[in-house]
Formats: sequence, structure tokens, C-alpha cells
Amino acid sequence: MEDKLIMTNLLDTSKSVCNLLNQGTIESNDTEVCNTYKKVLQTLLTMQHEMYKTMQEEGWYPVEDVKQPAVNKVKTKFTKTTSQKGE
Repeated sequence: MEDKLIMTNLLDTSKSVCNLLNQGTIESNDTEVCNTYKKVLQTLLTMQHEMYKTMQEEGWYPVEDVKQPAVNKVKTKFTKTTSQKGE
């Protein structure tokens, strides 16, 4: 199996596991369990970020540069949504 496919599978799997850990953190009723989920989630998020950086450096995860007007548009949209919820 080629390296790109292995890394893609690892990244995809780690994303799924992060979703499960996040759900477990939210729904845990016990403080110790919640803290354990948080610790494992943080570790996996750090690993996931390293995988992402490696894939990006290898050219396996191309990312488009976003222009400032597009960023401003999204910020405005979420600012309006947030302020409307507060009303």
C-alpha cells in the first residue's frame, strides 16, 4: 500500500475516533470518565494535526489559500447569527 493511502486512512480513522471521543466527553456522567475522554481526545487531536501537517508537506493534502474577503464574509455571517440568537 502506498504511503499516501496509508496516511489518508489513518487521518480518516482518527477523525472518526475523535468524533466518538468528543461524543463520549459530552455525554459522560462521571467526572473521571469525562476527564479521561478529554485527555485521550487531546492526544489524538495532536496526533491528527501531525498527520495533517505531514500530508500537507508531502503534497497529499492540498489546501487552498483563502482570500481575506472570503474570511470576512464568513465572520460577518457568524457574527449576525450569534447576535440574532442573543436577541
